[in-house]
Amino acid sequence: MNSFLQTSRSVSLIALLLVCASCTVFAQVTVEDMEGPRAYGQVYRMKITPARAPVPTFKYRFSFLPHETTAGNAATHYLRSFADRSLSTPLDQAYEKYGDAFDQWNSNSGVAIEELLNTPAKEAAKLFDNYINQNIERATRCRRCEWGYVLEDMRGPDVIGFLLPSVQDTRSVSRVLALQTRVAIAEKRFEDTVHLMRMNYQLAASVNKMDLLVSSLVAIAETGITNGTMIDLMATPGSPNMYWALTELPRPIVDLRDSIRMDVTMINRIFPELFEAEGTIKSVEQWRQLVVEIAQSVADTSASIRGMQNDELSGDPSSPTPQQLALRLAPTIIGILRYENIKQELTENGEEAQRVEAMPVAQVLTTSMVRSLNKLSNDTERWIYLPFAQAKEGMRQEEKNLLKAERQAFLHPGGIIASMLLPATEQVVVGQMRVQRDVDALRVIEAIRMHAAETGRLPETLDDISVVPIPLNPATNKPFEYQLKDGTATLELPRSDGIIYSKRFELRLE
Repeated sequence: MNSFLQTSRSVSLIALLLVCASCTVFAQVTVEDMEGPRAYGQVYRMKITPARAPVPTFKYRFSFLPHETTAGNAATHYLRSFADRSLSTPLDQAYEKYGDAFDQWNSNSGVAIEELLNTPAKEAAKLFDNYINQNIERATRCRRCEWGYVLEDMRGPDVIGFLLPSVQDTRSVSRVLALQTRVAIAEKRFEDTVHLMRMNYQLAASVNKMDLLVSSLVAIAETGITNGTMIDLMATPGSPNMYWALTELPRPIVDLRDSIRMDVTMINRIFPELFEAEGTIKSVEQWRQLVVEIAQSVADTSASIRGMQNDELSGDPSSPTPQQLALRLAPTIIGILRYENIKQELTENGEEAQRVEAMPVAQVLTTSMVRSLNKLSNDTERWIYLPFAQAKEGMRQEEKNLLKAERQAFLHPGGIIASMLLPATEQVVVGQMRVQRDVDALRVIEAIRMHAAETGRLPETLDDISVVPIPLNPATNKPFEYQLKDGTATLELPRSDGIIYSKRFELRLE
């Protein structure tokens, strides 16, 4: 009898260990850093369940239909919520009560969905219910979003001095929405999940409408946060298929055109006197004074950008600092070393040789500076109008050109200004494409779930899927890399796409 009981207990213990092992090894989503000397990215191991398209098709949406919206300005609700501390107050309470653990609950790289309800995450999420309902819910339903900054009309130092603290505040909103989304997923409240994601995607779209690259970068980050919660949803048993909801999202999901156009014209608005000087009649002394003023303006702008103290560049004129001295001497150095070359460049680019010879030295330098800045800004801007696959090499070359202009600043009129103010277009466009590629990869996974619902198995190739169209990889305009081996489907998003950050989805059918 004792032997039987001992054997029975041993079997039970083994069974219990196997169950515990399965709970640990086969989590719905595990996130790991890629391995390798040049690896930079993450591997998402996901269990997925078959899921047909909802009925009706758009039972779930990430936008409101026109008749569901209200006649208001979303920016008003966002800004009011920042001004009255209705966000910062519960945030302070959350960090005071939960500490750094609070930051682990809004992402699948922190606490897994299966474990989320074993933490105080639900209690923490409730702290923000009133804030979301009174502010973000109302903002999401508004038909327009106009921030009212009128950046186009700003001139001179105001352009650099204009701060947007609300841009950074929206990151906190996005993380709070992600926390509430993940709690809803854990509780399988899928209607609430989709609505919270809708608010987060719409928040990113609204932030992008500030039309500055800094705001577009934040919008890209917020879109990435929402995409992360989508991964959790897709890996949750019983979750609805979101293929058509993701397909309905705007393309590109973060549109950079207006932001880049605003940033490449920043030079014109910060230094209007430079661009308005060409074609005017001035004396030799007036041209010389203009160059001195521009040099000082560059110094002040540099100080603003780098957070330097104003008096470091505008101190006692009888005792100039090294920075002051360098900027004062810049026109003289350029004139001595490059004057003849600059005149030749102007004539080669269409100016009459006789007119160039008649120009004062300062006018030659100013004219060359305007021409070089216009060329650099136009060359930077042009690549945003081409598909990523065609533009990525050109953008990379423009980055090299800007670095060269910075290194040769004292020999290249406009080099200092260009290196300070022209946007790093390649980095921003790569960020835009990264989140777009993620969205389309998630659509592929949802198509795989549809296929599994029809056939009971994972597809051997993406061509086997016929229930819905399969998105192409937007970075290459070619099919995504996919393979099925030993019951695991692998979807690759490699850095060879032109995006340094790689991802790999390893999918197993539950």
